[in-house]
Amino acid sequence: MPEKFDFLKIKDQKKFEKLPQKEREEIIGEAQEEASLINEIVGENGSKEDYEIITKLAEEEIISKKDIEILKEKYNKKIDDILNSQLTVENIETFADNALTQITSFVDDVLSQYQKYHNNKFAVIDHAEQENQALAFFGLPDIPNILQSIIEVKEKIDNLKAYIGINIAKNNIVITPPDNNKKINAGDGQGIEQKRMFPRFLTLLYILKYDFDISPNEAPAIIGIVTPDMVRQTTYMRMEIPVLNRVVYLCDEEGNVSYIFDVAKIEEQNLTLNEIDIYTKIQKNLLISRHPGIGIRIKQTNIWRNNITSALREPISEASLLKNARQISEFRRGKGEFLSFEEFQCEVISLYSGEKDVRKWYCQERRNHPNWQANPYRKYKDKGWEGWSELVGKENRLKKDFLTYTDLKTEVKALYPGKGQVKPWYNSEQKKHSNWPSAPEKTYKNKDWNGWPELVNKENSLKKEFLTFEDFQNEIKNLYPGNGGMERWYHLERKNHSNWPADPYKKYKDKGWEGWSELVGKNRFKKI
Repeated sequence: MPEKFDFLKIKDQKKFEKLPQKEREEIIGEAQEEASLINEIVGENGSKEDYEIITKLAEEEIISKKDIEILKEKYNKKIDDILNSQLTVENIETFADNALTQITSFVDDVLSQYQKYHNNKFAVIDHAEQENQALAFFGLPDIPNILQSIIEVKEKIDNLKAYIGINIAKNNIVITPPDNNKKINAGDGQGIEQKRMFPRFLTLLYILKYDFDISPNEAPAIIGIVTPDMVRQTTYMRMEIPVLNRVVYLCDEEGNVSYIFDVAKIEEQNLTLNEIDIYTKIQKNLLISRHPGIGIRIKQTNIWRNNITSALREPISEASLLKNARQISEFRRGKGEFLSFEEFQCEVISLYSGEKDVRKWYCQERRNHPNWQANPYRKYKDKGWEGWSELVGKENRLKKDFLTYTDLKTEVKALYPGKGQVKPWYNSEQKKHSNWPSAPEKTYKNKDWNGWPELVNKENSLKKEFLTFEDFQNEIKNLYPGNGGMERWYHLERKNHSNWPADPYKKYKDKGWEGWSELVGKNRFKKI
């Protein structure tokens, strides 16, 4: 091993200069390698003291620089293991608490190791500052932020638990009743073995909220009942998820499978959810086997969460069941996992099939895109979202720029043929004019709209100025020939008088009207 030199000392400098060229090169090479390793270990944020400590430890052979590098790798791997731990149906209730405990223990371990290197030179430094220095020394991530992310996950789970406690509707039926009416036998008096509980319902709510951005309020759930003589003493529940076109049946009690059905395919079989509710497991299994793609049966395994997610997101198929768990870090869910609105819109437009119902198409297509939001109108509110039509570049008929009422009236009058009812003609003609509203009576309400006749300057029979009853009766008496049916004569003659009402008995009710005969001074009944 080459001799070490302190180049700050003149004596060592002269001694070094007398060495053979090859030996000098070895010493220089080792010094450069050592400096590079120290830089790598300490990192960009390392202090002068950190450099001195590592150098001194290495010189005193207390620990090699390579050992410190190994420790850095070990600590970073350990924190990665904690942060990448999987939230599952088995651990959801203790998941965040376990992570907090592990992180706290980890920081204590790192601090203890760092203190050894510093020979306990922390007498005047508070504990938090000691931790910060230790974490920086080993190049570890920002622990306070990690702790905050763990606390946030814990709060998310606690909020969902609270929701379950007060917001789930109850139905007075046994959902997924026992096959063959299985009942508890009398037994040997030892009691019923306590079944393990898996918080599947809580996990499903978590999946929907944080994998699909679907709030519990958007997925109505009901729970059924159990009867005292049933072996299973925990009810099945049913959750509808309209956004995904799915319905889920699950039970938290050990030994009970979960079911997911495609609602559209259930309807194709002329079945209702109320009917599926009371299907036994055997009946549900038969339905699935006879109609591939209608539903799937999911057993409890260590990848239950992943299989549930897959069956919600992708077309239902036995092949969609996963063999291995997908890695999902709850503590590293990026705030920007989803696309920006511009990127999102570009993707959607490039894939849009041209269907009239954009939202229906989107809900189907979204299953193929984990970075598409379940509710884009919420995610991209104030970030570019205008509506489903605008998302794919279609014209939104609800947001057209229509003519002013005056301009519309001018155009309509110029095109109206002059006969026939105005409204039916307008509805037919409007299809040729994108700037004519389909319901002008609504568009121009409070904006000069008076009625369909006025739109083309026709007389509005509903707004005619009719004669007073006295003047009306005098005109009738003067014109009536005195013979023939009075009512028939009136309707023929009325065509010549715009101020005669079509139904005088209504118009002049309580204003002098007594009858057709009395109108011309006749009396239908002979006086005795």
